[in-house]
Amino acid sequence: MVNVFKNDDAGVSVDILARAQARLLKLVETVSNEAVVHELGLLLQDLVALRMQIETPGQGDKRSSARVHERAMVYVNRQDGRQVEAALHDISSGGALLLCDDPMDKGEVCSLVIPGMDQAVTAVVSGVKVGMSHIVFDKMDADMTIGLAKHLDRHFLRY
Repeated sequence: MVNVFKNDDAGVSVDILARAQARLLKLVETVSNEAVVHELGLLLQDLVALRMQIETPGQGDKRSSARVHERAMVYVNRQDGRQVEAALHDISSGGALLLCDDPMDKGEVCSLVIPGMDQAVTAVVSGVKVGMSHIVFDKMDADMTIGLAKHLDRHFLRY
């Protein structure tokens, strides 16, 4: 992705996005129509992803969304009904990289329980290396999308 912001404009752009994000989050919390909440949640997720990309420019980065390096223990609810512990290496609005002793298979459907989030996030394993599984978030409902956006936003709060 090409960074369209000049360095001196990035701070102003991030502040504008942060304000828009805060207003959107307040709006989402007042809406009762599930379809509208879902769409607003997707928009909120896009704003978080955009903020992440502005604040963490990546020259030559091949990823479509910026990743946050987050070290935490998470639980993976496996397709066979088992719950296994894994170490979260990094996370983005689109997926995560897990370090796990229990091998996962590419294409396996699972859910990820992230500390601090109220609901597990559904995912599909998109790539596997020895001890590592890359998962892509999939079939996210409005609550999952909003929860993930709030979780990621914690890394980008300005004081």
